[in-house]
Amino acid sequence: MVKKTFNEVEEFVLNEWEKAIAFEAAMDSVRERAKSVLRRVKKRIGDLPDALDSVDVGTSDGGCIALGRTAWAKSSDTSIAGLWICYVGLDSLANPEIEAPYASIWGQKIFATTGEGDGTRKRIHAALKGILSDEEYASVRLEDSTQSRVLYWYFSSKHELLAALRSEDSSKFDDIVLKQVDMFVRMLPVVEPHLIARKNRK
Repeated sequence: MVKKTFNEVEEFVLNEWEKAIAFEAAMDSVRERAKSVLRRVKKRIGDLPDALDSVDVGTSDGGCIALGRTAWAKSSDTSIAGLWICYVGLDSLANPEIEAPYASIWGQKIFATTGEGDGTRKRIHAALKGILSDEEYASVRLEDSTQSRVLYWYFSSKHELLAALRSEDSSKFDDIVLKQVDMFVRMLPVVEPHLIARKNRK
């Protein structure tokens, strides 16, 4: 039996080659527009009056936004200490096998020490009870591994974020992400002492 060069799906693409090329070009355009939304969110964060002067946006297909202050310790040699908003890129949102979008706070390597780190996480979490709304507080989870991650929370379904991205000017997408930034800023009185580099502490 002769083995076919193309499978059924590939044959369909061959038969609709002109349309396939148009779709491929459209997909590239959609990806770039989605990345431009992340860059816009980055600019809006940079314009906030909270001195979060270290903002980076990963415009890879996965998509992430990281923000903090230059005075804070880095969670590693290359990573910003502060808030990370993860899996908000188009391909992450459209892929059912990738984790739902979440926000997390990364701190010093103290949190990578199981004994001391776990106790610090619990104290931070308890202190947030009077700062966050009941709904927000219920969403915040303690990191139970030996990573430098302090706390994290899931904030939106993929369906909700995709719908927001498809809205007329995608501003609803901005609003959802910026809401997590606002939540983080309100947490700063509690979490910031654990993010500041030791050499910069007074």
